[in-house]
Formats: sequence, C-alpha cells, structure tokens
Amino acid sequence: MLITLGIIGVVAAMTMPMLIAKYQKLVLETKLQVFYAQINDAFRRAHADYDGTFDDWVIKDKNYSYNEIKAFLETYLLPYVKYTKIERCNYDNGQVFACVYLVNGTLMRMAIDGNGGDIVFHPNTKNECNPREKFAFQMVKKKTQGSKAYNLSLIHI
Repeated sequence: MLITLGIIGVVAAMTMPMLIAKYQKLVLETKLQVFYAQINDAFRRAHADYDGTFDDWVIKDKNYSYNEIKAFLETYLLPYVKYTKIERCNYDNGQVFACVYLVNGTLMRMAIDGNGGDIVFHPNTKNECNPREKFAFQMVKKKTQGSKAYNLSLIHI
C-alpha cells in the first residue's frame, strides 16, 4: 500500500509542474487574444467615428511628448477601452511612453513618433523588460490599394 502511494506521489510530483505551466500559458494566450481584439476594435471604432481617415492622427517626423501621447490616447483609443489609470512611464532607452492600466489587470504602454507608434502589452501590470512578459506591436501608416488615404494597421513585431 505504501509503495503504491509512493508511486502515485512521484507521478503527481512529475506531472504537476507541467500542468501548471500549461495552465499559465493558456491564461497568457487568453489575455493576449483579449487585448489584441480590444485594441483592434478600438481602432476600428475610432476609424468609423473619425470619417475613416488617419492622415491627421500622426504627424510625420515628429516625436511626441507624454502629454501629446496621452491626448492621442484620450481622443482615439481610450473612449473604447476600459482602463483604470494612465500615467507617464519611461523605457530603458529613455523613450517616453504612456502606461495605460486596463481593468483586467494588464498594462499597455504606448509611444508615438512620425511613423506611427509602438504599443507594448504586458499581461500583468508590471512594466518589465523580460521578453516573456511583454508583446510588442506597431501602429503604422500604410496606404491601401487604390486609395490616397493612409490607414493605421496594428502589427505584431
């Protein structure tokens, strides 16, 4: 009887870390899918509300200050996203970001330059540099075929 219990204990000890890792990966994937859908929806809704043109959203060859990034977010994205607070945060290279704390316990960092912007998603509210703890996207201007106007596109990098 003790041998059987010992074997069951060893098997459980070997499988539990694998099950926990699989669960954590599933939670992370779900958070990322929810974020991506939420941000894409916000861009689509802003696109519809602002007459379908993004030409005036981002000024070419301009580096944005925190206040300008915050104003951009408050105008175009945050009306469609549930969040708790927004604050200034810097990154290792000194680039200025606006950190938006979302209601589901995740964090979005955003910086804007003349080509579009950088959006970094953190599945928790820690502003960490660990590559496993962040997902980077770019908001880029690109022309659609047959159109003179630019559209914003969210791409994963």
